[in-house]
Amino acid sequence: MGRPDLKFSLNMATGLFGAILVMAALATGIATSRATQKQTEALVRLNAATELMRGHMFADMMHDAIRADVLDALVQTERGGTSSLRDVRAGFDGHVTELLERVGRDSAFRMDNRVEAAAAALDAPVSAYVESARKIIAAAENDPAAAHARLSQFMALFHELEGKMEATSEAISAHADDVHNAADDAGKSSAIIGRTSMAAMLLLCITMALAARFLVVNPMVGIARNVERIAAFDFDFHIEPMQRSDELGRLNNA
Repeated sequence: MGRPDLKFSLNMATGLFGAILVMAALATGIATSRATQKQTEALVRLNAATELMRGHMFADMMHDAIRADVLDALVQTERGGTSSLRDVRAGFDGHVTELLERVGRDSAFRMDNRVEAAAAALDAPVSAYVESARKIIAAAENDPAAAHARLSQFMALFHELEGKMEATSEAISAHADDVHNAADDAGKSSAIIGRTSMAAMLLLCITMALAARFLVVNPMVGIARNVERIAAFDFDFHIEPMQRSDELGRLNNA
């Protein structure tokens, strides 16, 4: 049984093989690029979540620092240290600025609904806490008794805000865990796509190499043998016709 009649030339076959390789390389590049982009986006989100967590931890430190400022101001009223009270006020103002800035970053975060809800719940407690601290420190110099009288209310606000800060920390931590898992999944997917693409390209190259050997190299070797025998004036053999219409078929059948 002869080989099927090939209705295209070697030039067409070469062009077809080249087109297949180009398309396969293009598909591999697109798939790899998309996987890399997803991994990059996941890493960007992870960095943002990490930075948010770091900033919130600093805000929590400022929350504690403001309490320390209030207690220090009350201590200074007992010692009568006016200059020390000015230092307390200066430190308090800096701590308030840092607290409000970091909490503002929490409130501006829009990548997770849990974080948005928890951060939104911070606004009122933070304002009440800062205002209460401000009144105590202001009263410490001129009316120490009034300053001490406000302490119980201030501590209640401190604990209320502490609970809200902890809830926000948990929301940010949950978001960071989700983003970390997504980044890990994206990395694994990228690796799988890379290995799959490499295997597919290798399989394609092997297939095309075998096809070239079967359709081009082996027939050319046979034709070369026939030409060598004819050149040696050996005509005592039969040339098997090729059932193909390309250049090799025409050369063999001539």
